[in-house]
Amino acid sequence: MKKKFAIILSILMLIYVTADYTKDSSVSASGYIDGREYVLGGNVVGIKLYGRGLILVDFKDIAGKNPALEAGLCKGDILLSANGVDIKNTDSFIETVITSSGEIEITADRNGEVFETTLNPVEDESGINRVGMWVRDSIAGVGTVTFYDEKEGRVVTLGHSVSDSDTGRNFTVRKGYITDCDIVSVQRSEAGTPGEIMGKFTEDEKIYGYITENTKGGIFANSSGIIPVEGAKVKAALSKDVKDGEAYIYTELGGKGIKPYKAEIKKVYGRAKGDMIVTVTDDELLSVTGGIVQGM
Repeated sequence: MKKKFAIILSILMLIYVTADYTKDSSVSASGYIDGREYVLGGNVVGIKLYGRGLILVDFKDIAGKNPALEAGLCKGDILLSANGVDIKNTDSFIETVITSSGEIEITADRNGEVFETTLNPVEDESGINRVGMWVRDSIAGVGTVTFYDEKEGRVVTLGHSVSDSDTGRNFTVRKGYITDCDIVSVQRSEAGTPGEIMGKFTEDEKIYGYITENTKGGIFANSSGIIPVEGAKVKAALSKDVKDGEAYIYTELGGKGIKPYKAEIKKVYGRAKGDMIVTVTDDELLSVTGGIVQGM
């Protein structure tokens, strides 16, 4: 059964079981090399990330009490282990809570600092142990391949990091993968609304790469030994070489495959970062998206 793109995982209810996608994660996200050729991306893909531990995203009182708050836990904390055993997913943690006959020793990470605390479960109206918090062990969604690096055997997507939608904290990856997906629809962008590409994972997934790092420059995945991404090859340039003027956006929309669409770089800010204002000028693309949308 396929999972929905966004699922809030709660220890107060039944949670789906995460799959075990484990691959070599030796591929590094170290910088791009200008002058080298990369295979240009543009194809829309599904992205599935499984986290290191559980992210605490919210609280819920149980019988007027909240064990998680009493233990000093905060939103955004990452629960790493319970009673000395690493927490792999929500199901294992639920089992620990439900079968507990007393205190649960917790090791957690808060902004890079590891600490220990103690949870004291309380029974709900059904007599089942609860600890009063909602947690998340995975994130899934839609993005676009930025480029494929044949030499290093890696594929890069998004161009930015993935953070938890409830806490804003950068998602720490334990494992994950990039797969193909079908575009269902495109929500047009409007003033004040960015719009987005809506997609779904395919029945027979084609894996593009196994995720190794979640960085501010994008999601990096090891694609060694996997069917390579195909497309036009381009040379990489440094951000200081980006200039105002005509440009092209390569993207995949409406079942037409990856196509170049006209755009214009209006202004470049901070050459070191390469921040810029880009305006879509292509009539075909504007008719579908209204501009630049999330996932493109």
